[in-house]
Amino acid sequence: MRFRLPALNALRAFEAAARHCSFTEAAHELCVGQGAVSRHIVGLERSLGVALFHRHHRGVTLTREGQSYFETLHRALTLIHDGTAQLLGARDAEIVRLIAPPTFTSRWLLPRLGGFSARHPGAEVRISTSQEFIDFDRDDFDLAISYGDGSWPRLEVAPLIDECLVMVCRPQLADGRPPPASLDELRRYVLLHSLKRPGEWRHWLDFIGKPDVPDVGGLRFGASVLAYQAAIDGLGLAIAQSDFVSDELAAGRLLMPFPVELRTGRGYFVTRAAGHRLPPVVAAFRDWLIAQAGRASGAGAAPAIRAAPPRGSKRVAAKRRPKVARKYKR
Repeated sequence: MRFRLPALNALRAFEAAARHCSFTEAAHELCVGQGAVSRHIVGLERSLGVALFHRHHRGVTLTREGQSYFETLHRALTLIHDGTAQLLGARDAEIVRLIAPPTFTSRWLLPRLGGFSARHPGAEVRISTSQEFIDFDRDDFDLAISYGDGSWPRLEVAPLIDECLVMVCRPQLADGRPPPASLDELRRYVLLHSLKRPGEWRHWLDFIGKPDVPDVGGLRFGASVLAYQAAIDGLGLAIAQSDFVSDELAAGRLLMPFPVELRTGRGYFVTRAAGHRLPPVVAAFRDWLIAQAGRASGAGAAPAIRAAPPRGSKRVAAKRRPKVARKYKR
């Protein structure tokens, strides 16, 4: 039987545009220009002799013929996808494809990863790093570590780490000075910033009640992990996610001059596309991540003496811990 089929690229462009009801979103998914998607669809309409979309000023909608053709085409492409996945399943059975933010990866995941490898010696874990939010329909990943409030439609979400921001520095800075003894002394210290999180110092200073302390100047780095390393090297003061510096705090390589925790209501979550069965090794890795976060959440937490919500934000969880030796003045 000789199949009479339109060009595959045209079919893929139509299916994506129909699914998103947008030529722009289809272009993003297929990594091509919007003009290419439009040309594919115009060519497909001409070859079929029917209009597939109604073009409007603010977007597109499917015609009756377009809706019928989309349903048929979507089922066909799904069958091809499932058949391909089944064929490759045996080869990929022991592969986990994860994408995560760089600081989470280097400061939290990598120090623990050996434990999973010891339990699953045949598994191959492929880790990519990115700050961008992942589209599982477009990107070839099994799992993602996502930062935010956890309210993402069409994803299955499991919490890992609640964000808890603390100020840290080395017990003796590189210039020989001790940590600041009062909040007013912050003006005389170098503040370490992450360009990926530009408002973090301002948020923390407002939270602690020192909006008059300037957050300009200092040293600025392209990623939080570099700001953390600069603090470990004694170059200044940094705002850090407490779980990412817990080992340094426990070992005394870093300390908190002011034992204050800012809980933002955001955090890190392990996410995946909803409605799809995970391969056993991917399910095992996801369960291992959740278990690791459960063990970490109760260990080595820094004492907090105050927690009140910053102005205009959601309520911040408060808890009082035993007093610490250092006292500070505003």
